[in-house]
This record gives sequence, structure tokens and C-alpha cells, in this order.
Amino acid sequence: MYSEKVMDHFEHPRNVGEIEGASGVGTVGNAKCGDIMRIYFDIDDNQIIQDVKFKTFGCGAAVATSSMATELVKGKSIQEAMEVTNKAVMEALDGLPPVKVHCSLLAEEAIHAALWDYAQKHGITIEGLEKPKSDIHEGEEEAEEEYYYGFVSLVEDKVITVSDDEGKTAKFDITDAILTDADAVGEGDEVNVGYTGEMSDDVTKATSVEIMTSAAEVAREEEADTEDLVVDGTIESADDSTITLKNDEGTYTLNALIAQKVTKDGIKAGATAEVTYYGDLEDTTDHAVATRIITEDAMDSEEAQKKTLTGTAAEVETDHIVLDTADPENTFFSFVGTEGMFDGINVGDKVTVIYDGTLTEKMIPAQGVEK
Repeated sequence: MYSEKVMDHFEHPRNVGEIEGASGVGTVGNAKCGDIMRIYFDIDDNQIIQDVKFKTFGCGAAVATSSMATELVKGKSIQEAMEVTNKAVMEALDGLPPVKVHCSLLAEEAIHAALWDYAQKHGITIEGLEKPKSDIHEGEEEAEEEYYYGFVSLVEDKVITVSDDEGKTAKFDITDAILTDADAVGEGDEVNVGYTGEMSDDVTKATSVEIMTSAAEVAREEEADTEDLVVDGTIESADDSTITLKNDEGTYTLNALIAQKVTKDGIKAGATAEVTYYGDLEDTTDHAVATRIITEDAMDSEEAQKKTLTGTAAEVETDHIVLDTADPENTFFSFVGTEGMFDGINVGDKVTVIYDGTLTEKMIPAQGVEK
């Protein structure tokens, strides 16, 4: 999957074109995939790249890396341009899929080719610059990138241990590897590690690491699922199905079909209320779902101190129950309780479950039930 920046530079490439009488022109290609890139530099007397243009024939990643490379070198000195490596291009694009890493190599070599042409024309030497290859794989044996899939079981400095589906493990040095879809590798991450050549019995040098699932991100999402979201304000309108609330931040309409409603004088326009909900409060199409609505006059009431959900018992066991609610789009909620908590409840009974936690949990902790 491409990042938003890659898609932006592919769909809206910067600095496309040619420079007539360019100070330096570099053309490179990749015989493996047929990509060809030509870059043009306009370099002033102070050896500053005043303008840069490119033309690329190739895939979307080749266009995006070419576009980003020109942005990175524009306004730089020729020595600073030498510091624009394929890794710098990758990082500026928020990563590339492992199979497209070679496109960033193409961009780096095109910069070097244009600088070499400039140096040859002006009879100068640029520190660190070597004669470029017309093909970025010229003189190399064909080395296809291989991949090792699994889950990270250990991270030690720049060496990760990956366990595959068969229980085998392999160690990879990720010092120079290109990371995609995350800034760092963590224990528990689902990864696809790229490497070339034979795997070592000790530590294999990784060329790329695609982080398919970040364990840290999953943990953050799960933690967010166990926290109540709350908004308060003045009720503008309310009925059995929706409630519209206004505060200093904006006006929000929420789905109120399953909400526990706690009030003394009624949930009506003009009343101040606190609404617990899940979903995106800013989404005007798929409204956030209110789970509790408590008006200010009932905040200290006994009912406001407990969370409840009312519905029809769709499935009942001695220690868990599934409620079918009035909302056709947010229908079933599963609760787990102590042994015997739901004895005496039958499928079809209308019941109210007292719960802890939030309604977004897969199994919601139940504290009691009222029939």
C-alpha cells in the first residue's frame, strides 16, 4: 500500500519537464523493471541548484521518487545534493513497499548522474561522487529480494528476532533497512522482512521491513475501546432516535436509539446534558452512537451512577447474555457475568443489563440484570 505522500507526488508530480542548456543532465535506468529517469540541473556560479526538472518513464513509485528527489535537491549546494540518498527519499515519502525500494535507488543515482555531468563539464571534482552507472544494477549479479514473514518476538538494539508460522526463528540486522508503515519495529509486530542472498545462521542483514500490523498501535486502539467518550452541552433537539447537542466546540447530532436516558424534567431542548458515546462525533452521515444521556438535574441521582442497556435477550447462558437492541445498525451486544447471573432469563425476555466498561468491548463486563 502506498502512503498519502507517494500518491500525492504520483498524481501531482513536481518539477516535471526539461531545462534547455542545463548545467548537468543525468539519465539512469533499471533493467529489472524498465524504469528510466532523466534529471536536469540549473546550477549557478556558487554551485547552488537553482532549478531542477525531471522526466521519468515508469511506474507510480518511480514518478513519486523522482518528484520528491527534485524537491529535496532544489536550492541545495552540489555537496548537499550528495546527501540526498535513496533512504532520504524514502523517508520523505513516508516509505515505499519493499518491492518498490529500487525506485528510490533510481532517484539517488539520477542525482549523481546529473552532478557527474556538471562536474565533467566544469572540470571539477565533487567529494564522494563516483562515475554513475547507466543501469543501477550494472555490474551486479541479479539479486532478487526475498522475504521472511512472521512476528517480532525480540528487539535488541538494531537486531530483531522474527518467529514464523512454523515456530522457526530468524535474526535480522535492520540498521540500514527501509521501514514502511511505521517509524520503528516493536515486539509483537507482524512484519515482512526483505533481504538479499542467503540467510545467515546467525544474523541476516535486512534490506527492508514492512510492518503489516503494529502491536503498539493495536494496543492503543484496544485501550481506546475501553474508555468512555463524553460530550456535554445544551440540547437543541431530541426525540427517541436522535439528540442534537450544542457547545462551544460545535453542534453534534448523535444516534440515541439505544441510549440510557436519565432525567428528572425530561430530555428536551434547552436542557444541559452529558452524553456518553462511541464513534466519530464529527461524522454527519454515520452519527456517533449515544450510550447514556444524563441531564444536569439528574447528575446526582442513583440511576446516573450505574450504566445500563435495555434490549431483548437473543442468547442466554448462565454466565453470559446477548442483547438485541432497538437500533437496527447497532443491534447485538454481548455481556459476560458471574456463574448464574442470568439464570431465570429466557430468550425473548426484555431485560436491562447493568454493566461496567464500554459498549465497544467484545465482551462487556456485566454487574447485574433487571427483568
